[in-house]
Amino acid sequence: MQIKEDKETLHKIYNEICDKVAFFLKYNLQKIIIGCFYVKNFSVPIMQIWVRLKNQNEYKTFNSYIKGIEIITMDLQDKCEELHDFCNEYGDDWKSFTFIFADNMRFSAKYEYESIKTIDRLFLLDWKGKYFYAE
Repeated sequence: MQIKEDKETLHKIYNEICDKVAFFLKYNLQKIIIGCFYVKNFSVPIMQIWVRLKNQNEYKTFNSYIKGIEIITMDLQDKCEELHDFCNEYGDDWKSFTFIFADNMRFSAKYEYESIKTIDRLFLLDWKGKYFYAE
């Protein structure tokens, strides 16, 4: 898919997200996965933030692993909303955004466009299956 958005602004937002999560790599994390989901009839995104420790295959929720990070979570949600609004200006109306940040400072951004009616257990299992163990 060809990028419609201004690439400089898009990369600026990506870098701001990286700056927010890079700080937490000092906690022996191998990977941080952020899911930002726009559910039908909701005006704000629902976020999922998961981490994987080095030398482990198990993921833990960000909040359960690092206590007192509510402010960074709110900042990440704000960045997700900023990214969504920015992309909408160019007619790019994605419904979910998955940001994968690794300890080698590389990241990937994945977008999905299918309408989301609800975030339930099956939805999350499907999302985790796509992104948690894909290398």
